[in-house]
Amino acid sequence: MLGHQLDSILVSRLTGAALLLLLCIHAEAEPYAEHLMSLRSDLDQPSDIALSESGSAYLLDGSQSRVVVFGANGKRKFTFGSNGSDASKLKLPMGIAIEGERVYIADTGNHRIAIFDLHGKFIRNIPLIPEAGPDGLPEPVALIVKDGVATWSDRRNHRVCRTDLVNREPDTCWGKRGEGEGQFQFPFQIAVDRDDYLHVVDVLNGRIQIFNQKGRYFSQLSRFGMATGELYRPNGIAFADDGRLFVSDSYRGTVSIFVNGRFAGLLTEDGLSPRHFNAPVGIAWRKDQLYVVDTSNNSVEVFRISSGDVGLLQAEDPSTHQGSTSRKNCLTCHLSWAEEYRAGVYEQDGVLPVATPRMCYSCHHGAVIDSRRAIGRGEQHPDIHHQRRKPAEHKQERQDEIPAVFPLTGDKQLSCGSCHTPHNTEIENTDTLYEAHANPWLRVFNNDKGELCAACHERHHAENKKEAREKGVHPVNMELEEPVEMGEAEVKTVTCLSCHSMHGGKPGTPSLRFDHRNGKLCSYCHDGKEDVVNSDHDLRITAEDSQNLLKQSPKQAGACGSCHTMHRGQGEAGFLYAGEYVPYEGAENVLERDLLCLDCHRDKGIAEKAVVEHLDHPSRDLVLRSDPKVMPLLDKHGEVGEFGTIACITCHEPHHWTAGTQTQESAAGTQKEKGENQVGNVLNSFLRRKGVGDTFCVDCHGLETRLKYKYYHDKFSRDVGIDYIK
Repeated sequence: MLGHQLDSILVSRLTGAALLLLLCIHAEAEPYAEHLMSLRSDLDQPSDIALSESGSAYLLDGSQSRVVVFGANGKRKFTFGSNGSDASKLKLPMGIAIEGERVYIADTGNHRIAIFDLHGKFIRNIPLIPEAGPDGLPEPVALIVKDGVATWSDRRNHRVCRTDLVNREPDTCWGKRGEGEGQFQFPFQIAVDRDDYLHVVDVLNGRIQIFNQKGRYFSQLSRFGMATGELYRPNGIAFADDGRLFVSDSYRGTVSIFVNGRFAGLLTEDGLSPRHFNAPVGIAWRKDQLYVVDTSNNSVEVFRISSGDVGLLQAEDPSTHQGSTSRKNCLTCHLSWAEEYRAGVYEQDGVLPVATPRMCYSCHHGAVIDSRRAIGRGEQHPDIHHQRRKPAEHKQERQDEIPAVFPLTGDKQLSCGSCHTPHNTEIENTDTLYEAHANPWLRVFNNDKGELCAACHERHHAENKKEAREKGVHPVNMELEEPVEMGEAEVKTVTCLSCHSMHGGKPGTPSLRFDHRNGKLCSYCHDGKEDVVNSDHDLRITAEDSQNLLKQSPKQAGACGSCHTMHRGQGEAGFLYAGEYVPYEGAENVLERDLLCLDCHRDKGIAEKAVVEHLDHPSRDLVLRSDPKVMPLLDKHGEVGEFGTIACITCHEPHHWTAGTQTQESAAGTQKEKGENQVGNVLNSFLRRKGVGDTFCVDCHGLETRLKYKYYHDKFSRDVGIDYIK
């Protein structure tokens, strides 16, 4: 659809006679680009590609801090590189180049150039030291290497530098932020023509600047805009052997072709319409083949390019268009303000381009700012562009109001612009969620206590444990006794974002940083509880047709979610219980906390094959004392204590099948693999201990302790009618 919209812009600029002539020419033209193959291999927003003399493609999978190598036939050969700051490690690299037997990587996050051989063996790093002054460490995002000299673009300081990799002479740099000749607004990829002139992509100025090898400005190619021959968000650049220049536009999704400094057309496969990509960034040329890195599509598209007709449309000279500099700066995002803009073009779901994911991603994939770890991957917070498909029975009307500070679309839905705005003047008052980002552009700041989340999710927000218990939600804004490692992050305070990621959640989850269905997410704080997986209490195995209070099956809710709910619990129920308490109809005295177990272990319950009929233990006039970490007792308030009454949890730990262990290699897992589901014994069945030694049970029962412990729930083990307390 976007391709047809772009065609309408281009065609609208032609007269009727010119259009008729154009159609006649295209009717006779042979297809210009032949698609050969797509390179894919579990990629995560790759940014650049370099080709060896043997035809191997070295793809920089920078978000995963590695290089993926493909053979000339498109088959994956090997990978090298990993995330980190030590030697041989990479950190969100953006650019890659090959000269001879060496692979050079613009290691952006580590402020250096990393050198490997063609087999992936690390050789050395070249640190990039800033000049004296306020400028920060360089952020190299692209490079080319020729005769042992690396020319690289510095995203942070808006300049281009040359580093002699052989003689290690002082770097020479030129450029600063601006819109004049020799100035840049985020320089990016670089190419060299047959006369050794440097062609540098100037991203937000929408142009290609040309310099000699000493950095002296020579001329400019194209200009910023949406008209034919203009560039809106240029990124990649590559020369063909015959001098044709290819330039990718990450926003428009096209590849422009220039011949002798003039626009010749857009890359096309059929001679009639442009070839559209999701977000073309790095491009490379070898012999008659063009490689286009389609970043948000996680692929590289390979084409064979003929030497014939190169154009989709013949260009008018971009220099004939006039426009003010101040207006151009607004048009950098507000495309709909352009004179060439037509209603509906580049809109997504009815949202103007300025607030669409396409517009945001055209800068945030690393050319201007690197948000690849935050956006463009996995599940994100739902909005009109990323709607979450739910079964009809799981859909609920929203109970919390969305504050007026978050503007909605015409049909009352969120978009990127609902939470973000580049016009926030109080940005210095906020702490960013990501240390590398000095400005998250939020309408409502999200500091320590998650104000942004609480603004729309008031029901799920709690200031402390007491309020969380009343609301039936997992506590947030809670200091942990000891920091917890969650992936690459160290969590000292539990907040909404400890578990959730606004833009980078795991696919198929409610924007969670880790998958919740296998118990992994919960296990970071609740160490060892994931051992419930593969046990009889893993309802995905033993009660797959059951449903929890939220009408979710165990498969949908996961190992933990079958019994617990993080945000929709009942205030009167403990442990965020996701089941429905059924009144106890037995004759024994039960504790309120035991109802959690008896909800399943009863007639017509989920565990009806393991009904617990006898569970009461005498308590009148007894003073029982036990180590809570060994056999916990419950006090009169139902809380775990050193003194108290025997409850289900005194002897049982519902998350561990085998007593004394915390491992998923449980007896239940083995039994299930054999197609059995056996009743446990003293050595398993979720018992806390394998035996009765050193327990308070021995104090009263003496020699009978082992027998009474093992057969606690059997009728014959009880002295019915005998009152030991007289």
